[in-house]
Amino acid sequence: MIGSEFRLTGRQAEWVVLDYLLAMRHHEEMRDGATGSFHCVIQAEGNAASSRDELASRLQALHAQHYPGEPAAVSWRLIPEGYMFTEGRQSTSSVIACALQHSPTLSEREAYMRGVCDVWTDVTGCTDHEIVVAVTPAAPPATAPTT
Repeated sequence: MIGSEFRLTGRQAEWVVLDYLLAMRHHEEMRDGATGSFHCVIQAEGNAASSRDELASRLQALHAQHYPGEPAAVSWRLIPEGYMFTEGRQSTSSVIACALQHSPTLSEREAYMRGVCDVWTDVTGCTDHEIVVAVTPAAPPATAPTT
């Protein structure tokens, strides 16, 4: 669908952002040696923006707890006030898309997501209702066949 025929609800739009972030950054970070990546879309004027260093450090520590010795990359997209909405209102949500080089089981993925939410609420003071988290396994990059 094109133009006005294509409408997304607030949550649907957040999932589109998650997919976009994962597609844009994941393979580049995996080439740099990271086995996990966090792509964070946040309000430029919010608590998360002023706490990026602590959030990055704690997210990397969380990843290391689940996958000892494996680094994780953290990237940020700061959205100016008035450009991020949920259900027709200025959004206070943060969107955290996590891509893993692993294929976690459901219980592993749930524990990882719970950990992300715990870090985020602890550092920013937000509620669980202001966090959208996705954890997806990353397919290994395709390699060209050798002859």
